[in-house]
Amino acid sequence: MDLDSKKDAKRLKQIMITDDEWDLIADLTEVLSTFADATEDLGGSKYVTNSMRTPMLMEIIKTVTTDLANNQDSDEEEDDAFENNDAEEGQDSTQNSKINEPINTFGLLDEVKSKLYKNIKKYYPTLFTESLIPSILDPRFKKLDFSPEAQKIETKRHLQELFNNEKRPKEIEKEWHPLSKP
Repeated sequence: MDLDSKKDAKRLKQIMITDDEWDLIADLTEVLSTFADATEDLGGSKYVTNSMRTPMLMEIIKTVTTDLANNQDSDEEEDDAFENNDAEEGQDSTQNSKINEPINTFGLLDEVKSKLYKNIKKYYPTLFTESLIPSILDPRFKKLDFSPEAQKIETKRHLQELFNNEKRPKEIEKEWHPLSKP
């Protein structure tokens, strides 16, 4: 073993991760994997993925939904997990000195899920009928199993309405320009 490896091994032995921290890491990995899967599926695709967007968002919302996220008042100040926090940036030097101290993981997973949930709701405030039209037309998602029953019914009704609106002008045009019979 070279000298650098020995130094690294010595430093890593000083960092002790508690069982609670390992459990939190495993839980966070599971939650964040839904985001990674969606990013990979939507980003690495060579075909149209619009019909996949809403089912994936619904799956992510199911993953990050907690009792805490559902019960919070909409009047609360909304945190944006994607905004920079200057106070946190100044703590980098103090973070290194606390690396050996165990953290209190109680409620941390729910807090992370809650912040992710709020940000999804902020960037996608409604997953309404119009956004489900591509999904209902895609054979993989046409049953809309990921959606509530009332939303399925409304989406089917809306699709029928769109179809009828497209069909009507064609029927009127045929009435005005009937084909002559030989």
